[in-house]
Amino acid sequence: MKNIIIIEALDKYFADLFIKELKQKYLQKYSDGLVKIIDSPEKLLYNNLGQSLFENQKLLLINLPLSDWEKLLIQDKKLLENNCNDWVIAISEKLKKSSKLYKKTQKNPILIIKTIAEKSRLELEKHFIQKYNFESNWYKNNCRKIIDWFGVDSYRTSLELEKLSLLSEKKKWQIEEYITPPESENIFQIIDIIVRGDTDCFKKIDQKIHNGLDPIYLMTMLANSFRQMLLLKKYYKNNLFNASKESGVPYFIARKYQKIIDSTSFWELKKLYQKLADYDYKLKTGKINARVALYLLLGKLSKVLQ
Repeated sequence: MKNIIIIEALDKYFADLFIKELKQKYLQKYSDGLVKIIDSPEKLLYNNLGQSLFENQKLLLINLPLSDWEKLLIQDKKLLENNCNDWVIAISEKLKKSSKLYKKTQKNPILIIKTIAEKSRLELEKHFIQKYNFESNWYKNNCRKIIDWFGVDSYRTSLELEKLSLLSEKKKWQIEEYITPPESENIFQIIDIIVRGDTDCFKKIDQKIHNGLDPIYLMTMLANSFRQMLLLKKYYKNNLFNASKESGVPYFIARKYQKIIDSTSFWELKKLYQKLADYDYKLKTGKINARVALYLLLGKLSKVLQ
């Protein structure tokens, strides 16, 4: 029997439901000791994906960002095809813009595409409506609004819906005043503060947190930003527009990173991204407080980027 590889790239809430469905279908073929979970980029990016992963008929559960598992699919195609007779690819609607991957799946019948963007949103909405007994239209409408603002895979969504459950019914302008959508410029302002080596860096970040910026949300945004910068740096040859096109990072966002890309080497960015991944892991496993993780990270960033 050859291995089954499940490559999972789903919104966090719906992922659990989908994986349960897959386990019922596939995992009964394998004992617990034969399942290997790859849950961090380091296990693929900083180690060779070699034959050792396929020993003993192991089932690989790969849960990685799009860029990492797309790289796995494209670069290690022969390794996968020679060792696997069944791939299950779960891809959300918002990730279909990845043209290489999507065209590949359309041509190859062994890849199963499951689009779940709208379904996952409805599942999440249903979950919170039941959890908090959001019976009135006022609660239901604001529940939908919060999910739209922050996305189905955002930790911030859960926090804001928790807040919503504690509020009495108010007028639309009151709820919008109490729960505000994330500011897209926040992350760029913070990165800019760090790059400038601002002496009041920690004070300014602390003030933003005090004003409602969630440290976990900020860590997630920083991780995404450094992933984008790594992609841009990889394709950057003194032409930001071409780098933007090759990496898939929108040009208007790439322009905001140009100062860092010009002044920082690929390996420095990679080192910072590794550090960020380490703090993110400790944060999610409860080994470190969100604010402490953020300050440790900011300290590392400010030293390298000054």
